[in-house]
Amino acid sequence: MKRALIVVAVLLVLVLLAEGLVFGRMLMEGSSAYERSRESLERDRARFAEAVLADHRRWSGDPLLSARDGGDASPLLLQHLGYEILPPAPGAVPAALRAAIVDAGADWAHRSFDVAAVDTSWMAGLASYGYWDIEADGTPLEAFPFDLAKEPLPSFVQAQWHAKVRLLQGLERGDIGPAIEESNELARLCLSSESLLGEMVGVAVLSAANKAGVVADQRGLDAGTARRFSEEEIAALRRFRWAMGERSSLMSSSTATTQPPATCGAMRELGAALFVRPMSRHFVPERYRQLDAILQASPCRLRRLRAAWASENGEGELPQASALCAADHDDGLLCGASSAVLRLPLAKAAVGSRLVGLAEVDWYRLYRDAGVP
Repeated sequence: MKRALIVVAVLLVLVLLAEGLVFGRMLMEGSSAYERSRESLERDRARFAEAVLADHRRWSGDPLLSARDGGDASPLLLQHLGYEILPPAPGAVPAALRAAIVDAGADWAHRSFDVAAVDTSWMAGLASYGYWDIEADGTPLEAFPFDLAKEPLPSFVQAQWHAKVRLLQGLERGDIGPAIEESNELARLCLSSESLLGEMVGVAVLSAANKAGVVADQRGLDAGTARRFSEEEIAALRRFRWAMGERSSLMSSSTATTQPPATCGAMRELGAALFVRPMSRHFVPERYRQLDAILQASPCRLRRLRAAWASENGEGELPQASALCAADHDDGLLCGASSAVLRLPLAKAAVGSRLVGLAEVDWYRLYRDAGVP
């Protein structure tokens, strides 16, 4: 009996040593990859810091992005934009018209479409709303567990279709000024949605209004006092809002006091850090403490993200049973192994070192693509 126990003990030690070597190698490789990515991000951050600040100053305090009284537009937008998991909204732009506009490509504003029958009168009331809460009572997200990768979002692209239809109507009817103003208001609400995707769609709506304004000038139509944003202004807004996603990155060193502060759409991207948190917090614990402070200091609503971040039941997080497979996506070394191995020394940190880079994004690509020094 004693000899059997010794054999079992020796085998257990050998297994632990073998697993320790595996996870040790994983941790070393993951740490090296993490440092390379982190250093690259920090170089970009330093390189584009002045350009980011300049774009922030340009848009800071602009009425398009400023808080406004008037309440939530979600009940109205639910009727016309809808959500991905629902049937098309009652007021959605007809599929045939959408297809025709898509076929026209970049020349859509120069073409003629049958848009007279589409009801866009609801857009005239958008200016009376203060913001768009995509998680409000009565929306599909109200009681949906937070999951950045899987949860159903509003059909933001419908905002582009409605804006283009209204702008086409404006070009045909001669009321291009109100059409531009209403499109601007729809863009403003998208930018207030606390979703990076919603923000990017809002910027695209502004670009559509600009294109229609150019066509109106060519046709001699008067847009009156409607505010028209230049492509240069729109590009600055787009690259700034996208770059703010860096503030929520596990690779970043940004803090709650970093200027400019993270936008609400960028803050929602914390869902990526939440997803890998069960393992990655053992690899970069200080970064998670920084993210705690960033979220706490944020003035954004983000009710579901805040609840999931504070939760201890794993809401929005990667299941431990899937962690090894997700971490070892490159070579299949451990994919399929029992999650019990995650109790071994170094295991959580080693797996976390691989996971931190899974959802990393090139946050400064728009500055790089624009040739900003």
